[in-house]
Amino acid sequence: MDHKLMEELVIRAKAGDSAAAMELLEEFTPFILNAARKIYIQNCDFEDLAQLGRLSFLKAICMYDNTGNFCFPAYAVNAVRKNYYNEIRKALSRDYVLDMEMLCSLPSKENVEGFLINKETETQLHKCLKLLSKEDFELIHWYYFRGLGIKEYAKARCLPYNLVVKRKQRILQRLKKMMAVHDPRG
Repeated sequence: MDHKLMEELVIRAKAGDSAAAMELLEEFTPFILNAARKIYIQNCDFEDLAQLGRLSFLKAICMYDNTGNFCFPAYAVNAVRKNYYNEIRKALSRDYVLDMEMLCSLPSKENVEGFLINKETETQLHKCLKLLSKEDFELIHWYYFRGLGIKEYAKARCLPYNLVVKRKQRILQRLKKMMAVHDPRG
């Protein structure tokens, strides 16, 4: 299809001519199907992705400004791709559900389940650490993340050693309780 005919169809489709919109959609269907094959979004099958591409294309017809410098095919291709990428970003921002049955059926010498549980535990620990007071976080960071001793911390803060040891124990007990409330293993 040549560009003049395509621009004419776009103008008619924007005016409400559904036959013109369908003719344009039919022309772009191979591109949409090809783009849908290259994308994976959890819980979406190929037909869902193809439908998303079709809707993106029809939206591109409505949004296209024929007085601008872009030709419609380039605009439509870009709009469909960007909508797919936007859907991928949305899917990535959603919480995922760990399918243990599928995970156990995977042949692997590596402990994938353990890795995922450790990753979830680490994420939860970071959330719990953010809930600590500035002083408590500083002590935990000093000892566990920087690898420095309690004695050095007590000396640097001019605090009695026994007080710092007890404070560290209380903080760890509080973290343990907070982690138990949000245990990723259920």
